[in-house]
Amino acid sequence: MPAKIYLSWAEFEEAIQYIALKLRETRFQPDLIIAIARGGLIPGVRLSHILKIPMRSIHMTFYDEHDNRLEKPILLIPLQTPQEVQGKKVLLVDDIADTGMTLKNAINYLRSLGASEIRIATIAYKPSSIVTPDFYLFTTTKWVVFPWEKEPIIFGKMLIEHPREL
Repeated sequence: MPAKIYLSWAEFEEAIQYIALKLRETRFQPDLIIAIARGGLIPGVRLSHILKIPMRSIHMTFYDEHDNRLEKPILLIPLQTPQEVQGKKVLLVDDIADTGMTLKNAINYLRSLGASEIRIATIAYKPSSIVTPDFYLFTTTKWVVFPWEKEPIIFGKMLIEHPREL
């Protein structure tokens, strides 16, 4: 089993703030954030709030309906309003640049919709990736476990069993 890195929510927030800071230091001002589901959704939402940039999502997967791994990722859920990308500067967000295949396919998809410029932001980057993100916090060869991937949260059950006024 490969070695793992477990990120906490605090480390995730630090990563997002770092990426937002680095993005502000460049001259790139995205018109739109496109988050890749599932891993890029939470980072995409946080960056959208911090940078005050609208966010949309696409869903790409390496697995078919029988959970068999595919040779390359497929687009399951495209943009609902693809014309929003035409002529726009896009920040493409995912949790990690692992093989880079998902990012590569997402870039090709956004280019086909007429994006004028695409930059990539991820929390982690693996040097073996075929795509290098423009913005990322750290490089690793380890398996990264993000806070939203950890053990199930039982807080909801606690609220049901011990309700209180929020």
